[in-house]
Amino acid sequence: MSNEADTCLSPYLRLMSGYDNLFPIIDFRALWSLSVEAPPSYTYDFWLHYTQHCREQAGRAGVRMRTLDRALWQYSQEHQKHA
Repeated sequence: MSNEADTCLSPYLRLMSGYDNLFPIIDFRALWSLSVEAPPSYTYDFWLHYTQHCREQAGRAGVRMRTLDRALWQYSQEHQKHA
């Protein structure tokens, strides 16, 4: 699978499953905020590891997955140097 295909599936899975607290949206900004380099393509193993990590982080912070997604995106917006 390509990154483009995978990044499309991530929000679809969240929206269609009805479980917005179980699945993060994988995004280069969120990966940057976690100090993870985006791979050339996302494998199932990478996605699963990322999902588990996000669930752990959300649990530790006591927030919903959507809140974690927004926080990771916002951190990147404020701190990542844009070309």
